[in-house]
Amino acid sequence: MVPLDKPTRIFAPEQNTYTIGCTLAAAYAYARLTGDPKDEQAAQRDAEWLMARAQNLHGAFVESFLYAHAFTTDEQQRAKYAEFLRTHFVEAMCSNQTDWWQNSAGRSALNLDGLVYCYAHLGQDPRVLAQIISATSALFSPHSPQSLYQLRNQPALSVDEGIYTCFSYCSLPDVIQPMITMKPFERVRQ
Repeated sequence: MVPLDKPTRIFAPEQNTYTIGCTLAAAYAYARLTGDPKDEQAAQRDAEWLMARAQNLHGAFVESFLYAHAFTTDEQQRAKYAEFLRTHFVEAMCSNQTDWWQNSAGRSALNLDGLVYCYAHLGQDPRVLAQIISATSALFSPHSPQSLYQLRNQPALSVDEGIYTCFSYCSLPDVIQPMITMKPFERVRQ
């Protein structure tokens, strides 16, 4: 450790998948907004780096690859992202018999959005639809003990309950209408 007298930018090779896993969607959205091929190439390099290191996808990592798949202008990359989503997300989710939406301190509730996208754009696999139905019922039915209805009357939420609530509600618009959260970008491939 070397103390610094003033704020200094320090560049180093990325070692933590968390950073790119959480920002890849923003990189692709930025590339879509600028239309600059260099920005898309930078996002693609981030995706390639992450695919070489990520063992599985959940939460924001799934969202990142949804945006990569939707926003890339390179059909070979789109096919590569589709396969990565199938093998590192869809297959794991379809074999998961747990209440996965509660995992990772509630962050895995965002997987619901990923399942909806994959069902709509990677093939209508009935196993994916079953997961969508199970999670949607558990999260939003007033009769489910895991439902957000059970949390809304609490005087205060823990951090994990807050994450669970936010990530669940982030998925709900796309359950109702797939791709609606990407609509502001308008150039999303349908």
